Amino acid sequence: MSAADPKCFVRLKEPIPGVDHVKFIDQREFAEAHHLIDTVASQLGVELINDFYAYNGEHGSRGVRWHAAADGLTTVRAVKEFNAGHDSMSELATPEYRLRTLNVLNRLEELRAEADCRDIRFCITAIINQNRRKRDAMQSPNS
Repeated sequence: MSAADPKCFVRLKEPIPGVDHVKFIDQREFAEAHHLIDTVASQLGVELINDFYAYNGEHGSRGVRWHAAADGLTTVRAVKEFNAGHDSMSELATPEYRLRTLNVLNRLEELRAEADCRDIRFCITAIINQNRRKRDAMQSPNS
């Protein structure tokens, strides 16, 4: 992946002592795993990563929405359980991609469990390369 790739990270409303929550999960791996996590979460009927994004409006015009860490744990644990018990995951992704996604899920679970114990709320934030966004807009049929 290049430096221009999208990144996702967890923000906490309050810090956990000794934990850098922004760097706790590899941001590029999280962005890469996002699609598979949401695909499985959708099939399971649990909340998606997209449901935990920080902003309620385009470009954050409506402010940050914080979520209970327990809600995020429900999604992470459901997707992990599905990953462990269903061969159909092999139809969705390569073994390497599934392993990287499992590593992201494990880190998400660890961070959210610690946040949940402390009643700290969280949100997900994404960084998308501005040049890519402009290029995509220029290629859009609506431009």
